[in-house]
Amino acid sequence: MNEVDLHSRSRLAGYQPELLFNAVVLIVGAGALGQNLALDLALAGVGELEIVDFDSFEAHNATRSPLYPTAAEQARWGCEKAPVVSRKLLPLMTAPSPRIRYAAAPIQSLGELPLLRAQIVFSAVDNLAARAYLTERCHLLHRPLIEGGFHGEMMNLTVFGPQSHEPCYRCLNPRKSGAFSCTQYALQAEAQHIIPAIQNTATALAGFQAEAGIQWLHGEQFLRNKAVYVNIREMKMRAVEISKDPDCPGIHWEHFNEPLPLGVAADQHLAHLLAAAEGLVGPATLRFPDPVVVRIGCTRCGTVVDAFVPEWAWLRSPRCTACGGPFKHAASGASLESKEYIHTREQHELLSYPCAALGMPAGAVVEIWPDTPHPTFGPLCLVQLQGTIQQVMHMA
Repeated sequence: MNEVDLHSRSRLAGYQPELLFNAVVLIVGAGALGQNLALDLALAGVGELEIVDFDSFEAHNATRSPLYPTAAEQARWGCEKAPVVSRKLLPLMTAPSPRIRYAAAPIQSLGELPLLRAQIVFSAVDNLAARAYLTERCHLLHRPLIEGGFHGEMMNLTVFGPQSHEPCYRCLNPRKSGAFSCTQYALQAEAQHIIPAIQNTATALAGFQAEAGIQWLHGEQFLRNKAVYVNIREMKMRAVEISKDPDCPGIHWEHFNEPLPLGVAADQHLAHLLAAAEGLVGPATLRFPDPVVVRIGCTRCGTVVDAFVPEWAWLRSPRCTACGGPFKHAASGASLESKEYIHTREQHELLSYPCAALGMPAGAVVEIWPDTPHPTFGPLCLVQLQGTIQQVMHMA
């Protein structure tokens, strides 16, 4: 069957398949919503999908996972969602030269390369920290974010514009779980309030998300900065305009440069990055993509531990080794500390840690704030570490 025949109905429906063939989209989350969304986009003709999820399939996922692996597929590929979904999806893609990249990892661990490649970012996750991270990085890199979520029979779709002056997810949800504000109890309570999607809801919301993304790729942005709420059981729907919160803790500052290659690799120490940054713009302050937890108390026993990891990594298992976590006890008398910023001339033990260990992997984009606004870059300069997409994602 030739391409014209294959996409003839799409053309009659008003799509321009050639636009979709050349599109690259990022889908964060490969659960019920993410799978249905990826399937819709694959069948519509999107040329490249990037799929990110660190989770694995469990038996109860079978009732709402159209790409759930068979026993033979589990034996062949394992049960991690991202690689399984990608391998099952690739043969279903209708673009002439389809591609799927995937990563079985938290989105925060991949840096900005997947976002920089994508024309649209889809959020299909229920983790508040991941949502906050995505909205901030999308604003920094000027990428539209299309998000979906559930609460019982209710589902919601929000389309956030890419410009920093536009509203973001944190305008609506300013709070997020932080390393120094959470306890293990709070993490468990948060998880218990998540109501999984049924297949009908996941299918319906995925269709809304996919259509919003396809229309955006066609230049139609009628849902820009709007939230749509649907009760699937009562068949009720309403759309509301969202606005920027002047007190939003997210990223809303303007910048003027595309990320500049800095010649620093992710496996080099932070000291190298700071020296290169100062060589570019003079004395300056670096803002970590996610706050770095230096020392903190175990959420189970309270003992202070050495962390030296981004906040998202700490929150995955916030316990000491004695309580089943990965973090060793700190020296006696050590004080709690977290670093959101570091100056190029500051002396700190973090300087001897590789950039990747501090949340800046291959290709990461980093904010540099000169002490004096730079004549070319202004008050903010974006720089990028060395790296390629192959270092952070795999081909299906």
